This record gives sequence, C-alpha cells and structure tokens, in this order.
Amino acid sequence: MEQYELDPRFRAQNVERITKHFHPIHVFIRRVGSRGGGVIVSEGVRYKTATITRVTNALLVSIDGVVRFTYIQSPPRARFEWGRKFSIAYERDPYFPASTGFDDPYDDQKYPPIHRSVLRGANVDYLLEITFDGVIPLEKAKLWVAPMYYWRIKFS
Repeated sequence: MEQYELDPRFRAQNVERITKHFHPIHVFIRRVGSRGGGVIVSEGVRYKTATITRVTNALLVSIDGVVRFTYIQSPPRARFEWGRKFSIAYERDPYFPASTGFDDPYDDQKYPPIHRSVLRGANVDYLLEITFDGVIPLEKAKLWVAPMYYWRIKFS
C-alpha cells in the first residue's frame, strides 16, 4: 500500500472536506504503538454518515451526528508540529507492495487498479484511518524532497 503525503498548505481544508466529497466505509482509531491493540473506534460506516469537523487545534470525528473522537492537534506554528500531517494511501487489488508512492499512481499499465483509499494521520497518541471505496484523486502540489512530492486532493 503506497502513501502520498498531503500538502501542508491545504491539509486542514482537505481533511475537513474529504467526508463531504467522498463517502467513507470504515473509521479506525487506535493508540499509537499499541501494535493493533488499544482500539478506540473500529466501525463500518458504509450506511451511516461519518464527518470530520475542524475546531481549534482539533478534529471532531462524528458518526451519525455523534462525536466519537476528538483528534487533538498541535497549535498552529508550534515548534514541533504533531497531528497535522495526513496522507492518502491506496490499496490495490491484487495486493501490490509499495511504500512512498509513485510518480504517476494512476498508470494502469504499470500498476494494479486502486481498490480503496485511506486517509491516514497520527498525532502523539492516536492513529486515525478513514477508508473510502475507490480512488480519491490526487494531483502533485509541490516538490518535497527530490524525487518525492506533496500531493493535493482533487475535488471535482
């Protein structure tokens, strides 16, 4: 499963808008470093409404209008930024091992088709993953460290 780091300039807006433009199918939140334990939320939301709402230094993860988790973030311009970095990971079918992403992830001639997209973020204490059916389209935003790029979600 390869990952694409979202552009820091658009992270908060992208993360809040993502559940409005793409329908999530699963929400998973656990403690960092728990090796799969310490699960806070693991819920299928295919037939429910899952949303992310931005408040001061936090994201509220709601399912059917009930806040299920408050994802705390560092204050803006903090010396050490945490909880503000997000990426999109693609699950391909059949499984295709990759880590940092490809220059052109949509080249069907080179890679298997994308089956699911996962929004992933981690703060000091928790890992947040929201899974979506199909492809969340991305476009290159700016060079990060050659040859890797930051990416931006393409909202139609």
